[in-house]
Amino acid sequence: GGVYAFLNWWKDRGKEKMLSTGLPGQAVRVLTIHKAKGLEARVVIVPFCNWPLDPRTGSQVIWAGTSREPFNQPEQLPVLYNDRLLHTFFVRDYFLEYAQRCLDSLNLLYVAITRAREELYLFLPETDTPSRDDISFHIRKALFQNQAEGDLVWSCGMQQPPARKTVKENDEGFRPRAYPSHDFRESLKLVYREDDFEYAAEDSMRQWGIVLHKALSRLEVEADIARVLEELVMEGELSGNKETVSKYAAIIEKTLSDPQVCPWFDGSWTVRNESSILGPSGKLRPDRVMEKDGKTVILDYKFGKPDPLHHRQMNRYVATLKRMGYKQVEGRLLYFNP
Repeated sequence: GGVYAFLNWWKDRGKEKMLSTGLPGQAVRVLTIHKAKGLEARVVIVPFCNWPLDPRTGSQVIWAGTSREPFNQPEQLPVLYNDRLLHTFFVRDYFLEYAQRCLDSLNLLYVAITRAREELYLFLPETDTPSRDDISFHIRKALFQNQAEGDLVWSCGMQQPPARKTVKENDEGFRPRAYPSHDFRESLKLVYREDDFEYAAEDSMRQWGIVLHKALSRLEVEADIARVLEELVMEGELSGNKETVSKYAAIIEKTLSDPQVCPWFDGSWTVRNESSILGPSGKLRPDRVMEKDGKTVILDYKFGKPDPLHHRQMNRYVATLKRMGYKQVEGRLLYFNP
């Protein structure tokens, strides 16, 4: 034992160990609201619920237009976004930008207050000069309409004591069984094409892939498709147009209906979506890792044409899990194309 023995062990074998960064049940996660999208917890605390409705950091430029001559000769002009636009010909675009920023702040509040399963705590710091430009001002006005200033508390519901789990004596935990592995490169690669899938002209292929990847990262079983797409619409990540939502749903449903794919989304697997793995070469983050009966399947979503880099990336995932002690590991690449 001791520091010297530990350093020798680290030099010989320890530095090659792989650590999963998955959090235990009793851990406290500190996240931004943006990072918390799609996640939930039994208790959520928002310590500073007082961000501005219209955040203006630095010099921000918007594109604005007008029908007044001679400023109407270019269709759009770059102008600085500030209150001075109220006294210019670009006032209409100023109010459109302001309304959109306020909506983004309200969407951020929606995400923050819908992450809790049982308990939610919001802290509304009060300044010497309360401002209508802070979201906390409007929350206070809604909850404490005619009450005095100072430390105020609004509560709803009853706090429940945490349920204590009984631990069985001599419980050795879960130990995966050993299975022989095989070369995943001999496995079938699936490619799907939707020739009649047309997304809006202003949407790039990259943006299409980003939205679809966000939907797939929240999916555990096929029945979750409608709920996940609705969440993305509510969060502003996906257009609320019914035709757009239906097209995203159709391409996911068609892919998952394949006989080789649907068993992975039938609810019989233990699923880890986008779980990070920390190793000597850095952090790895496969899209979906599934376990059942000692078998482990890694699923990675790809958008566009197959690329040799995809296979090399999957090779690293498979090799990493084998070094962590998983015996029967398979890798699958699932391609989506509009």
